[in-house]
Amino acid sequence: MEIKSVKQVDQTLKELLSVYRNPQKYSAFIDGQGNEARLYFRGQSKDYGNSNNIASLLRNNDEDNELDHIKKFPSEMYSQGITSNLQKLIYMQHYGLNTRLLDVTTCILVALYFATCGDSSDPGVIYCFPNFVKPSDYQEKGIVPQKSQRDDQLENTSLDFEVALAYMKPADKEYIYNESQKFTDLILSNESSVSLGNRKHVLYEIYETLFGNTGAATLEELEQELKCEDRVNSLNSVPTKFYQAYKLIFPKYMQLINSPQVCRLLEILNSDSCKTYEKPIDFTKLFTECFFVTASQINPRIKAQHGYFMFQPFPETTSIFTIQNMITRQYEPQKIIVSATYKDSIQKELRQLGYSRETLFPDEDTLGVKYGETINSINNSH
Repeated sequence: MEIKSVKQVDQTLKELLSVYRNPQKYSAFIDGQGNEARLYFRGQSKDYGNSNNIASLLRNNDEDNELDHIKKFPSEMYSQGITSNLQKLIYMQHYGLNTRLLDVTTCILVALYFATCGDSSDPGVIYCFPNFVKPSDYQEKGIVPQKSQRDDQLENTSLDFEVALAYMKPADKEYIYNESQKFTDLILSNESSVSLGNRKHVLYEIYETLFGNTGAATLEELEQELKCEDRVNSLNSVPTKFYQAYKLIFPKYMQLINSPQVCRLLEILNSDSCKTYEKPIDFTKLFTECFFVTASQINPRIKAQHGYFMFQPFPETTSIFTIQNMITRQYEPQKIIVSATYKDSIQKELRQLGYSRETLFPDEDTLGVKYGETINSINNSH
């Protein structure tokens, strides 16, 4: 992680350009909504150490109350047209409730404002997150290139499934977290008589069949094909053992997908106004990465702050240290330090450029008067 110290607005921009001076070489997005390749920023008035870049729900150990917060959030506080589960969570975040969302912006000057406002005794911090990677990093990070990810819907996003988890009871969420990890271990663990390559191949074949994208019209046909393929290859002294992998993986997948907890998850997803998924869930991809998301209904504050959000799907058993390591591995964020000595002068520069409390919080008075007491009561109810 590169750390630079800046004293002026223009120096901040220069440091940013020095890191990302060749954007043409970056072409793969790694967020949950297919957003175009860009930089996201988060400005903080000081370095918060262990809690840096951690969503408030996880930072405050409030996961057990997640569903309660959602139920208590007044429906009249949603803007007209807000119906999806994700957009509801965004509005809860907007009004100051603990959620899995972390506020970020696509405007470096907005981040610089937040890094220089408030207490001027500590250096401010700006984190830069690219939602893209170099093509040479595709394989290492397990990322599908942008064009392929848009054209081939086999690599569907896990975002909608993970958002739906927020609307489940803690015990049901914990079951899905734990069983997903067990299923991932079944596929990726080295402790198996069936080779890792064969397990991955068969899992892919199962998903292809469930998607209806293969020659096998049904899973029964797939099973017969794998059995015959193994028999033919064994006669030719090529022991692929695809059928053995199928017998290992498929029953575990069906046990998980048909569990009451996952059936409830799919019910929540199908009742959501987001795109309905008839696709199988890839349990190996759940809870392994963050996503950048945007609000479909842009209110004045989000628009003024060029606001986006980082969705963090991690279970309550994940330590903050582990989450930070996962974010670092996924996005390789750059850190820019803003000298405390120059905070006031930078704020004056920003005001001249049109970045101030008044311009970035155009709805502040309305929110404070109308909903302040309601939000405080929800936050303090546990």
